[in-house]
Amino acid sequence: HTTTGVALVLSALTTICGFLVLRLSPMPVIQDFGIVTALTVFFSLILALGLMPILLAADTAMEANGEE
Repeated sequence: HTTTGVALVLSALTTICGFLVLRLSPMPVIQDFGIVTALTVFFSLILALGLMPILLAADTAMEANGEE
């Protein structure tokens, strides 16, 4: 579990960089797509690193109390 965050961040960064390359396109719609997609991946990363541990901790606490 300790290296999952590093792998998640590195894979998200490479994906973000890949979509930001679309800014070099001469077509504005492709440029906008690259920006929006890169931002979406970034916010997904933030949620994965911030929200998922909270949800997993809550689930573990509920299981410890015998709740489903």
